[in-house]
Amino acid sequence: MTARFVTGSTGIVVTVPESEPAVRAVRVRHDPAAAYGVPPHVTVLYPWLLQDEITDQVLADLRTLAASMVAFEAVLTQVGRFPGVAWLAPEPAGRFLALTRAIWGTWPHRAPYEGRFAEPVPHLTVADGVADSILDQVGLELAPLLPLRFTVEALTVLGFDGTRWTQLQRLRLTPGG
Repeated sequence: MTARFVTGSTGIVVTVPESEPAVRAVRVRHDPAAAYGVPPHVTVLYPWLLQDEITDQVLADLRTLAASMVAFEAVLTQVGRFPGVAWLAPEPAGRFLALTRAIWGTWPHRAPYEGRFAEPVPHLTVADGVADSILDQVGLELAPLLPLRFTVEALTVLGFDGTRWTQLQRLRLTPGG
């Protein structure tokens, strides 16, 4: 275990590579997860299962669930804040919450963020564990770059090996119409 992550942990995310040019410098400076290989993403369910709990059947169930969902267009619209955290808000937020609820419904013993929040807020973290003055700077730096459009076409399972987060699986959603 590192100070931040448990070895063997996994999470299900929507990666947002389209945001990389805009958020890379800020994340490198202010988001410790970036140093562990976490790509820019909107979390769907974290923590999920431990890696040794992910069987072929679990992956088949997740693949079926992903295929039952339709890909969609999304946009990062504004900079938001939690205490010590700056993030970008994805819209339509309801579509991201639907992804979370579907997966959580399949694995109800794995509440988002271990149940710490009554309702998860979809977001793409760009700074974490920093002072309000830095959050202010991050907001000023990123707000002019918004909106950022992207396509939600897959769920990605990330796993932590004790050193880095890597992609374990990428499960496609059904193409949108």
